[in-house]
Amino acid sequence: MKAVVAEVSTDNLLRKVTEPPYSSSTHRADASRQTLKHLFRLQSSWFEHEAIVGLVFALKTYAAAMLALFISFWAALDEPRWAFLTVFIVSQPDSGLVLAKSFYRILGTVAGVIVSIALVFGLSQYGELFLASLAAWIAVCSFASRAERNFAAYAFQLAGYTAAIVGIPAALNRDGAYDLIVGRFTEISVGIACAALVSRLVFVRQLGPKLVALILWLIPSP
Repeated sequence: MKAVVAEVSTDNLLRKVTEPPYSSSTHRADASRQTLKHLFRLQSSWFEHEAIVGLVFALKTYAAAMLALFISFWAALDEPRWAFLTVFIVSQPDSGLVLAKSFYRILGTVAGVIVSIALVFGLSQYGELFLASLAAWIAVCSFASRAERNFAAYAFQLAGYTAAIVGIPAALNRDGAYDLIVGRFTEISVGIACAALVSRLVFVRQLGPKLVALILWLIPSP
């Protein structure tokens, strides 16, 4: 897909949308040119070079991770490393993908935490039943992740192993179970928030112009 988009020049796209019957007047043609110039201004610039994209992505991810770590230490969270690791898990080169993955990670984390609370406070005193229920939940999540695609599948996977990561330590220490569950959820949420914030504020990179370029390239000339 990148190779196809790279071959599409802005001039060719401008010619496609400004030739009849797409425009009936000079004003419409000029408006189309200005709109497309705005959409593709980043596509032909140095900012889209593969090495530059990789370097910017690495710096943004590092900055978001340091921000998450700083907030975790400032808030005196129990395990700041979860916020740090979450940034690297949800980060993507394109800003929109970061928000999408973060959204599904939040959903998966919430589902896993809710199941953990139910299992820990309801079945932790019965070790065999607790482990059997946890295994059944992980099996259901694994099956659902195979049936779904993309980030939805990731959310089901996360719901499964979050219940295990949070539930087992909480079951072994019921007195501190509530603090442990809330702490894990808070740390993961901090990481997601920092990754999304940096991605949307620093060197924003969107897929919109590339998708528009590919669609216009696929539209046959009249």
